Amino acid sequence: MDERLAHIKGEMQKRDIDILIATTPENVTYTTGFRSVTHQMLKGTLIFSVISKDKKIPPVMILPIGEADRLFDMNKLPGEILTFGNFNFVPGEKLTPKDKRYLKQIENNKWKENAFDILLSTVKERYGENLRIGIDERGLTYSEYNLIKEKLSESEVFEAFNIFKEIRTIKTKEEIKKIKTSVKITEEALLKTIESIKESVEEVELQKIFEKELIENNALPAFTLIGFGANGAYPNAKPSNRKLKKGELVRFDLGCTYECYYSDIARTAIVGTPSEKQQKYYAAIVEGQQEILDNIRDGAIASELFDIGVKTVKKTIKEYERHHVGHGIGIEVYDYPILAPWNTMKLKEDMTMCIETPFYEFGFGGLQIEDEIVVTKNGYKMLTSIDRDLFVL
Repeated sequence: MDERLAHIKGEMQKRDIDILIATTPENVTYTTGFRSVTHQMLKGTLIFSVISKDKKIPPVMILPIGEADRLFDMNKLPGEILTFGNFNFVPGEKLTPKDKRYLKQIENNKWKENAFDILLSTVKERYGENLRIGIDERGLTYSEYNLIKEKLSESEVFEAFNIFKEIRTIKTKEEIKKIKTSVKITEEALLKTIESIKESVEEVELQKIFEKELIENNALPAFTLIGFGANGAYPNAKPSNRKLKKGELVRFDLGCTYECYYSDIARTAIVGTPSEKQQKYYAAIVEGQQEILDNIRDGAIASELFDIGVKTVKKTIKEYERHHVGHGIGIEVYDYPILAPWNTMKLKEDMTMCIETPFYEFGFGGLQIEDEIVVTKNGYKMLTSIDRDLFVL
């Protein structure tokens, strides 16, 4: 977390931003390491993380008292904690160290205040005026954002959701380690699932096997897209009671979260001997993905990588078109950058990315290969290790 915070403050210095205020679950987690259950589930829950560019000033977290319990499960609190609102607790006789820390927070709780009052007073009293303040506007309503802007009118207040996304593109060693673990768990679960493929198995049966393996390895299912035959042509294929027939493709697009960090990988399998078209088309999408990988490096341009991937696949599949061939991944499944024709963003060392060249054809099915990598100075490091060939069973 210390490395991540140093990275954030360094980026703030470069951009001449005095204060960054995180509001969405992803950006609050990114800046503090803390994830609130209610913040994730209930729209309108207000939690703020306030970051100063000053290296000596720790973050300030502002959150409801009822959401603070998980803070005391952390090895180290992510800065100063300011709580507000009401929640009923009864202190018992036998108190754990966590109980005592939480009760102390309850004693200091600002019962009659609210998130906005605490945020505004914190900024004015601790950081002063005439500041450049970036606010993650996506966690607020339009009126809430304008209220903050009005009350802090002596400073320059601007939208910063995209700035947070840009800062998050470069991953720390800790983040890469978590993403790698997330990928490993997904791969192991996929291999277990592939072992269970046979004629007449149902899509939902494979979903249960896959997700059970994730949970048993301390990860949470994020998305499980499994499509047999023609159902695999739907990009968001929902597992059903459809039974697998010999000769049908099985398209997997799968992901989990491990300590809030995502995986996103894809593979394709078939029961029986693949047809000439299935083999030819699968080889084409793998070749397209590999051409993208061969051109990845620090400084590579997203739109150029897109062109390379699509042109390569089109040599075999004439009708092949895509809106993107890859995306960043981290605390969100779609981080920046996106490998799309409109994106002139340059890749940088320590970006983590998913590279994919899927193909969907109604009546035929879906073919997909997707791998996670870390961009290096002169190329990339593969985070996935599972076989990239078509799984023939």
